[in-house]
Amino acid sequence: MKKLIIISVSIVAIPLIAFGTIKALDLLAPHSPLVDDSSNTVAEMKPADSTSPPKTQPTVQNAATDTIIQSDMKRITTLLESYSSDNNGKYPATEAEIATFQNKYMEGLAYPVTHKPYTLSSVVSDGFTSVIYRRGYICVGDRDVQLSTNSRQFALQIPLTSGKDYCADNS
Repeated sequence: MKKLIIISVSIVAIPLIAFGTIKALDLLAPHSPLVDDSSNTVAEMKPADSTSPPKTQPTVQNAATDTIIQSDMKRITTLLESYSSDNNGKYPATEAEIATFQNKYMEGLAYPVTHKPYTLSSVVSDGFTSVIYRRGYICVGDRDVQLSTNSRQFALQIPLTSGKDYCADNS
């Protein structure tokens, strides 16, 4: 009987075939981190420096991380209100103003998975630490946005580790 075992390393897949009593696992180095001797299974490797959250079913850890991200978005909303108070009622509009806001107001706020600082952007840059900042928009539910009739409103969007998006606004 032939078995095909796929070892997935990043984006490369290596097929190994087992014949009779010779197992494909025997071809791997002894005590390899890929081999679980107790069940004769092969583990999937993830890049060590991956900045993306795991694509897994929601877990207690994902839920806790998502709660932190949601809290951070509410905090950024409050910080944007502080910026507005300090700047004659204006919100950051240009790249220079956004950079000033990030440097002066967002110091210490970091994405809980990678511990990299959040970045405010009008477009997605890295997919996870990038907070989409939309002036003139409001949230519809927890994840979608729509154009607002009030130009003083804004919405923040970010993907959560559970795979859903989250939206916070100042309405």
